[in-house]
Amino acid sequence: MDYVGLPRLGTARYVLLWSGVAIHLLTIYVGWRLGGWLSAGLSAVFPFAAQAYWILHIWEETDIFFNFLTIVCLGYAVLWLAVPCLKLR
Repeated sequence: MDYVGLPRLGTARYVLLWSGVAIHLLTIYVGWRLGGWLSAGLSAVFPFAAQAYWILHIWEETDIFFNFLTIVCLGYAVLWLAVPCLKLR
């Protein structure tokens, strides 16, 4: 019997996959809270640019660089760099 589905992924890669989705949804939420529906829509279409924009926007407004969105994005970048080094099969 043949099964069709996702290829086998290690736990770290599932964490990477779902944390990317969570960060994308967080960025859309930040865009909606700070800029309205148009900003949320643009954040949905351009996720990487939106994350950079909202990190800089929050930094300018609050003078705090290490806010929640920045810490989450930096943690995701570290995880994204570390997972290929784990050589999971």
